[in-house]
Amino acid sequence: MRFRCPFCTNLSISHLIDLTKQEFESKVFPRTAYFRHHESFEHLEQSASNGCEVCQLVIDAFKATPWDEALWVGTRQGRGSTNIDLTMCARAKGLKVSDVKMSIDSSELWAGQSLEDVRIWDTLMVLVGPNYDGRDLDDEDEDVKWAMENWVPVLPLTLTASRGNGSSIEGTQVGRFQLEQSLASPANVNIARSWLGDCRSTHSSCLPNQSPRLPTRVIDVGIGPHFTTARIFVPQRKLEADYIALSHCWGGNIEAKLTSKTIVAWQDSLPYEELPANFKDAITITRELGIRYLWIDSLCILQDSAHDWEVESAKMGRVYGDSALTISAVAARSSKAGILVPSTEASHATDPVILLPLNQPQAQDSLHPEIKVQVEHRDLEEEDLHTLHLHGPLNRRGWCLQESILSPRVLFYGAKQIYWKCPNGYASADGLYRHARGPPDLYREISVQLHAQRLLPCSSSQTLPQSPIEPLSALVPLSPRNKTQLLLDYYALVKEYTSRQLTFGSDKFPAFSGLARRLSPTLGQYAAGIFLSDWRRGLLWYSEGRYAPHAPPHPYRAPSWSWAITDLSVLFDSSTDEQPELIPHPLQANLLKSKITHWRSDDQFGRLETGSLVIEGFTAPLVRSRQMANVRFGWLAYFDEPDSLGAFSDQGIENDNRKNVSGLCTLLPMKTLNDDGERQLGPYTMLAIPSMNGIEAVGYHDFQIDFDAFEEEEYRLLLIHADDMSVAETENRNPKARCLIIRPVEDGVEGAYERVGVAFLDPKFSRIEDWERRVVTLF
Repeated sequence: MRFRCPFCTNLSISHLIDLTKQEFESKVFPRTAYFRHHESFEHLEQSASNGCEVCQLVIDAFKATPWDEALWVGTRQGRGSTNIDLTMCARAKGLKVSDVKMSIDSSELWAGQSLEDVRIWDTLMVLVGPNYDGRDLDDEDEDVKWAMENWVPVLPLTLTASRGNGSSIEGTQVGRFQLEQSLASPANVNIARSWLGDCRSTHSSCLPNQSPRLPTRVIDVGIGPHFTTARIFVPQRKLEADYIALSHCWGGNIEAKLTSKTIVAWQDSLPYEELPANFKDAITITRELGIRYLWIDSLCILQDSAHDWEVESAKMGRVYGDSALTISAVAARSSKAGILVPSTEASHATDPVILLPLNQPQAQDSLHPEIKVQVEHRDLEEEDLHTLHLHGPLNRRGWCLQESILSPRVLFYGAKQIYWKCPNGYASADGLYRHARGPPDLYREISVQLHAQRLLPCSSSQTLPQSPIEPLSALVPLSPRNKTQLLLDYYALVKEYTSRQLTFGSDKFPAFSGLARRLSPTLGQYAAGIFLSDWRRGLLWYSEGRYAPHAPPHPYRAPSWSWAITDLSVLFDSSTDEQPELIPHPLQANLLKSKITHWRSDDQFGRLETGSLVIEGFTAPLVRSRQMANVRFGWLAYFDEPDSLGAFSDQGIENDNRKNVSGLCTLLPMKTLNDDGERQLGPYTMLAIPSMNGIEAVGYHDFQIDFDAFEEEEYRLLLIHADDMSVAETENRNPKARCLIIRPVEDGVEGAYERVGVAFLDPKFSRIEDWERRVVTLF
């Protein structure tokens, strides 16, 4: 240990933890129970100059942290590139009062959590100057003014410990585990092996240690150091063995791929040197985990055979669902990027220092006096699984959603560390639960159902389904509430899926088919992306962006009423989330018939040839206008596509206002002229006016309709469901009538329409009972 000033000599983890017993609230610096350090920032700088390594670390961290990013918790610039005049150091030096204080916290906790919630101490909090937490001043403007002149936010430093030499105080871990510089390190291999081994041997809620039937083709990577080649293996019988699947981003064309010309030669030996880096690394990982077989899409499906692709893509759900685990190359932008890539940046922004956890070696948890905790500058760009899910390149790929969720175990390779997911929970190499938070948490009910047969006790006398896609509802019955939650999870899943990218629009259903196939036994008949047991809610999707343009009619992708018809992200009516189910209403629409024709008769979840619904319901005429207006009225319509003239092409809209033009419209009861030329409220006709926020708002009764701005095209509203007004009022909700916007099509079928949007209005004032009841066929 190098030189320490008297303050840093007396600084210990155990003393900081003792102070939390007096006062602790996560993410809030304590008002009184803190460690008093130097009396000013100037003294802190002087101590660093005198050689105190802890003070130097704090000074370096203040210099490396930009002021604006510390205030708003943004993303730090590259190390060494920060303008010193714009850093927290410059701000701290300018404070009138700049005493230095320290406390301890846990990065895993949300703001405001209590001491009982702490599982790990991994954050050393440093505050210079007054303690401002927004509670001292009554006036908000004065708050901001005072803070900008007198305050520097808390600087977090990270506490780490080696995995094999960790420390705990009073049963609570101190320091997150230190990360390896290379993802391919022996330490990371051992971590992955231990995760897999523990899951297989101790997790009663996870996949039993039974080998599944191998897919049609796999890569035989061999076992042991003597095995230096890999080959394509085609089982000639129903061979059962463990295998690993790879989930990755192609990122462009892959040169080395399986074709009818290469399959024979590759059964002898794969051209290893020609394989992209991701594939080589996946082979290495598979061998190190002691598993012989590996499945990679482009090496196990014939890439020049449409028939083979159709057959094998329909098995994707089973391939990932039966795998011993899935390697997820979650940070690799392409197949050439590599999975086991060493970090290119320095491991620390500043030289770390060591703090002894305890004041007294003989304290209760001090089993080894030499145990040490390292303090280092915190990277504001810290990687975690949740961030990789939101922003990683792999998670922008449509195919990878079902690969991640269907896989019972996933070993994620980020840029800085590895992560684990199984039905039992999550893990990360640094040991933080927060860093291992993953996307399936959002779909808990779906995850339970997808892995239901694995969650059953092994000693159960019940007979398990023979197929991994066979229904489990008889063994794991769903309550009505759970079934509704499962449906809501499904719509959240569709929203996530539609926000991702597909190279080919024709993959819209195939890339989602594994999930749909596994959920169908529980949720019922599946039709072009919706479950007919909840068809009303399934039709009520709309665009999250400007419009939801429909895919070209050729080649055929989906019916107009399916969310798969558009390449944009879609939302579903969020107001239905508040209701256990859509309560039947006498005015609601009825589904009379559904007809779906698939490319392959034995695949009810893949590509379609045609799809239609026959619906009986109340309809009303709808007029679409191109008139510019901002009318204060609470009814809304969302059109999938611009109007027939190209959305306001003749309206002379200024550029500043044009950005407000979207598929969102205000829906109004139509004002018509009676025989005497006076305006009156028309009970049947609705008017859709584009929502324009850039112009002055007017009330409904003051709004002057421009009849010349009407579109000539015919539209109608088709009521799908209406809330019971008495129930809505009892539950303190605004009642809502939910409609499709439909347009007639020339299809040789009487009453043929296509969906072009959705609309939401108040059933109390829309006089739906006076609308015309019709039977329509939606294509």
